[in-house]
Amino acid sequence: SLRSVVIPDSVIRVEEYAFCNCENLKNLEIGDSVESIDVSAFSGCSALTSMVFPVSLVEIETNAFAGCSALKTVHYKGKEDDWKYVYIADGNDYLENAEISYGYVLPVIISYSLNGGEGSFEEQRAEENSVITLSSVTPTKDGYSFLGWSLTADGKTAEYQPGESITVGTESITLYAVWRKVVTLSSEVINNMFLVSPDGAPTGAKIIFVCYKDKAPVYMDIFTYQGSKVVPFATNVEYDEIKVMVWESMEDMIPLCEPDCVSVNKEISLLQLN
Repeated sequence: SLRSVVIPDSVIRVEEYAFCNCENLKNLEIGDSVESIDVSAFSGCSALTSMVFPVSLVEIETNAFAGCSALKTVHYKGKEDDWKYVYIADGNDYLENAEISYGYVLPVIISYSLNGGEGSFEEQRAEENSVITLSSVTPTKDGYSFLGWSLTADGKTAEYQPGESITVGTESITLYAVWRKVVTLSSEVINNMFLVSPDGAPTGAKIIFVCYKDKAPVYMDIFTYQGSKVVPFATNVEYDEIKVMVWESMEDMIPLCEPDCVSVNKEISLLQLN
């Protein structure tokens, strides 16, 4: 399922059959030190549509790009006169018939990592130090709500939203999906005993009870959720309202749902919260 390859500047030679029959490979960028692409290195890459060649390139061996029937565009970083001295062996008809541009500047690539989610996202390309609009597509993940995109794989909060315009610099970036577990709070008060069912809350989450009297907080207690269906709460402090919050942890202070506010004179409160 390999879709994109960037060969770094440290590579001098792409060995024979290196990426042979990578049928989903669409984009190829070859580092500035590569001199040779060996026999059948990219043969059978039938989805390959474009590639970037460095000025250092000297030879493209037999069938290196055989069967690359979707190849339409080749970007060569050098001048047109330089390209004429690149040796191209037999079996590379699709390469030789592609449209070639010269003096190409490597673009900034924006790629998307779904972090276990589902969705279809193509890489985006932009010129250096330019503004680009992110994909407006929203990924999905069972049992989770999508918060947005982060620059770090383990990000807890989103830095960018779908369809947002961002300014890129000179380096390619990967955006990682940020997910929040969907928690449904069901709560009721029976004989001054407050019962809450945090359906979907992960083990280890913090359930926070804050008691209010005449709109002022008078008491707080924190429970570590261990997976039980119902979490009871009781206190001798006089109160007329309870606010229940479910956080991922006290360190990160990341809420897993909106708080549920329940008055003690209300027999049952049911909130579906995403």
